[in-house]
Amino acid sequence: MAKQPVIAESKFFADPGSGERHAVHVRIRLPQARRREASCKVEIRGVTPELEIFGEDTMQALALAVRFVNNTLALRHKQGWRFYLEESDRRSFAVWRVWGHSPRLSAFQIPAKVNAA
Repeated sequence: MAKQPVIAESKFFADPGSGERHAVHVRIRLPQARRREASCKVEIRGVTPELEIFGEDTMQALALAVRFVNNTLALRHKQGWRFYLEESDRRSFAVWRVWGHSPRLSAFQIPAKVNAA
């Protein structure tokens, strides 16, 4: 089965606290409806492997995929990661905030082990 088209993406750089920056590429793929649910694949290359996010319908799957990206990046920031629009930028940037969401981190957990798609 072919991969679904990418419907949203963003590229920037991250420093996980080591002082070295690496490229981050976020991709959200077109949601797919199934019998009783829908799913949307999300990749945050350089931060997490590709995951499949499930919802009741394609709108919820897409909304949850965007929220997952926001929460993941905000949690990494809380853990000491810094994000930059360009590799040479001097000031870090709260990249998740430009997407219109400031997550509450208290109950959010990134799975310790995920299956790569």
